[in-house]
Amino acid sequence: MIKRIYNCLYKRIFIFIFIFCIVIVFFSLTNVHSKKIVFSKINPTENINKKVIIDNCEKYNMSIYYPNTKNSKVNNNIKFIINNYKRRIKYDTKHFIPTDDKDKVIMNIDYNITSVNKEIISIIFLVDYRYGQITNKEIITKTYNLSTGEELYLNDMFDEKLGYSDLLSIKAREALINNKKIDNRNLIYFIDDINFSNIKSFDGYTFSNSHLSIYFNSNKLSSKFIDIYEIQIPWIEVEHLLKNNILLIK
Repeated sequence: MIKRIYNCLYKRIFIFIFIFCIVIVFFSLTNVHSKKIVFSKINPTENINKKVIIDNCEKYNMSIYYPNTKNSKVNNNIKFIINNYKRRIKYDTKHFIPTDDKDKVIMNIDYNITSVNKEIISIIFLVDYRYGQITNKEIITKTYNLSTGEELYLNDMFDEKLGYSDLLSIKAREALINNKKIDNRNLIYFIDDINFSNIKSFDGYTFSNSHLSIYFNSNKLSSKFIDIYEIQIPWIEVEHLLKNNILLIK
């Protein structure tokens, strides 16, 4: 009798463990599938509205355009960036008295959007900041998953084990060397920066369904050197470095 009870108990435990394992495998497969990133061509501004802030006073003129998405977490992150710039111009002009309207501090912020698919977008904030005789142009880039609100990085697309950072750095150096707009003195600074800090020298990057863009802010070199440089690397050239869950359109 006792033996039968133990056998019955063991069978129930075995069945429970078996069902538990099936459930774990199922959710694992579902999770892997949900993380799959498929590139597709869509309108990157679909379901995204443009917001504007205009603030002109005796000290500065400020115009800011920024996107408003369907995800509140993403919108809060964007507002944090915008608010930092609003605080910046107010701080810079706290004790500033312009001689006339032409002497005002000017800050204009606009943006562009690229997309990998309907869920993943990259936002490029273009900042034009003029303070006296100094003109400063810079960018901020962010990539978001609009379904989860999470920010995405290079590590979300590339496999670290394959040493993608080295290849991206090499391609960035080659593109800069071939850029005829950069004189040799400025080029040396760019190249030294990449050689020293690898992909940490990138001032931004964005994803689209056709290519990866890498950006360099020129203001790291000179306040008189105002161009922003974009390097486009087609995904097909770095396909072997992408993670297994990345599916390109061919």
